[in-house]
Amino acid sequence: AGILSSGQGLLLSGEAGVGKSALVTEIARRAGDLLAPDALADAPGKERRDMLRIVRKKKKSRRDRQVVYAYVERRGGIAYARQKMREHARKARNLIQDMPPTEARNAMLGLVDYTIRRNK
Repeated sequence: AGILSSGQGLLLSGEAGVGKSALVTEIARRAGDLLAPDALADAPGKERRDMLRIVRKKKKSRRDRQVVYAYVERRGGIAYARQKMREHARKARNLIQDMPPTEARNAMLGLVDYTIRRNK
C-alpha cells in the first residue's frame, strides 16, 4: 500500500464504530508518517502538492484534516491500518495466551481487545 509506515503503531480504533473525528485528527496529526514518499510519488501533481503543503503545516485546519483523511482512505490506508491492527492484535493474543493463566494475563488480553474495539 505504501501509505502507512509499517513501524508506526497507528490507528488503534475499533472496527465496528471507528470514531471518524478522532481518526481524522490522528491521521492529520501523523500525516508525515502516513504519507510515505512512494504513496505520493504516483499522485497527480496538484494532489501531491496539496498533501505536502498540509503535512508541512504546524497547525492543520478541520478542512486540512478532512482532505488528508479522504486521500488516505482513497489510497487504501484506512483498510491497511485496520488489517495491520488485526494482525498485531492476533500476534499479541497468541503471545499472551502462552503465558500461565493469571489475572495479569487476562488483563493484557482485555487490553488487546479494548484497543481494537474502542471508538476514540
